[in-house]
Amino acid sequence: SDELIARAETQDMVCMTVANLPQHYGEVLQKKYVHGASVAELSAELDLSEDAVKSLLARARHAFRATFEIVSQAARST
Repeated sequence: SDELIARAETQDMVCMTVANLPQHYGEVLQKKYVHGASVAELSAELDLSEDAVKSLLARARHAFRATFEIVSQAARST
């Protein structure tokens, strides 16, 4: 169906976006949003304060959104 195709295309764009992020951004986003790690767990694992983890996640989400826009625009223009 069209919905499945759109979902697969979105997954591809998400994968391309993560691949184009700085490695530590991609890793922290995957740990948080794919694997469900809490801020406290990430804090312990990364040896950072919880505030530092929240800052890192905010920067990573911002970079993800900006990169996703570029990837999706490129996909639309092909």
